[in-house]
Amino acid sequence: MNCGRNDGTVVAAHYQGLRSSQYGKGKGQKPHDILVADLCHKCHSAFDNYEMGEGTGLAKKIDASEQFQHLILKTLIRRFQKGTIQL
Repeated sequence: MNCGRNDGTVVAAHYQGLRSSQYGKGKGQKPHDILVADLCHKCHSAFDNYEMGEGTGLAKKIDASEQFQHLILKTLIRRFQKGTIQL
């Protein structure tokens, strides 16, 4: 959902943003499974290693968190459109 790559490495990456603990993330636990973005290995790694985001310090963390949330929403929309998730 981030770069458009479809190279066989795309997986559901769990949200790692600033508020992830409010969604179940804890020591040894990932946030809720609905909070995932379909990312290739390169993008997934970049988010996990805090390489995403504009600015420095807290501003960079906030930007990366917002970017990830946007990708989660794009993933959910695509899954609804494909029928993977239904209401």
